[in-house]
Amino acid sequence: MNVIGLDAIDAGMIGTVGGKAAGLGEMVASGERVPPGFCLTTEAYASGTVPADELAAAYERLGGGPVAVRSSATAEDLPGTSFAGQQDTVLGVRGTEELVAAVRRCWASLDSDRAVAYREAVGIDRADTRMAVVVQRMVDARVAGVLFTADPLT
Repeated sequence: MNVIGLDAIDAGMIGTVGGKAAGLGEMVASGERVPPGFCLTTEAYASGTVPADELAAAYERLGGGPVAVRSSATAEDLPGTSFAGQQDTVLGVRGTEELVAAVRRCWASLDSDRAVAYREAVGIDRADTRMAVVVQRMVDARVAGVLFTADPLT
């Protein structure tokens, strides 16, 4: 299975969809407002070939138009790691050709200098890490940001 809708993903699927997609699936299940989308699984990454036909069909079901293409590695968002900004996101992607190129860019970012350095710093073996890719409808935001939470005592 190469493509899974975000509404069909749960936390137990992290090995197939990566940390970001697993978190988004849980948010959808809890009723949060999450832009619609799908995940290209780690199975596609393991084969090394972008399944362009499946990707195009999922993109068409999403309604086409601009999408965000986001990395979702299996080592992301685990206890003790975040990987925020370590792998690539490509915004404003339009059409199947751009989508396939954006997926390849996300896959390649697993081995970017910053991702390699971060994995080494937190002690994660590259051999244990695979990449899935989340594709979501673009949302025009008035403001955006990233929130990190931490226990102030630890």
